[in-house]
Amino acid sequence: MPAPLSVDLRARIIAAWQRQDSTWDELADVFDVGVASVNRLIRRFRATGSIEPEPHAGGQWHRIPDEKLPVLRALVVETPDATLEELTTAYMARTGDVVGRSTLDRALGRLDITRKKRPSSRASAIAKASPKSAVPSSRRSKPSRPSTSSSSTNRARTSR
Repeated sequence: MPAPLSVDLRARIIAAWQRQDSTWDELADVFDVGVASVNRLIRRFRATGSIEPEPHAGGQWHRIPDEKLPVLRALVVETPDATLEELTTAYMARTGDVVGRSTLDRALGRLDITRKKRPSSRASAIAKASPKSAVPSSRRSKPSRPSTSSSSTNRARTSR
């Protein structure tokens, strides 16, 4: 959401409206604000006599309250390699609260805990190949250049 209009701008809009100089559309154009903003400001001024912006409402409440965060931390300690889905299921079984995966992820963020995205799998029985070849990079073969022909249906353009 954008920031509220400054009190100075609000005062100038109300002063111009009280002089009955312009329509609301003209006021919006002159002060470079939306017609809806002029409407809301005048309606607020008529109802309360104030032009001050209302305080921030505070946002959405937490579905997992601070009192239940220790339960979540205990679940992470018990099963450190659990995915978000597994933790969500375990949390709902333990507390009886129905929450979604994203809700649990935000609660873990409040605990400064990050999670894996996939479950653990067994280690491969085949050893990993060495990351680099033994040949020095200066002696390796260079990658081949792509051909000049085009893979499109049009014939390749030739120079004249």
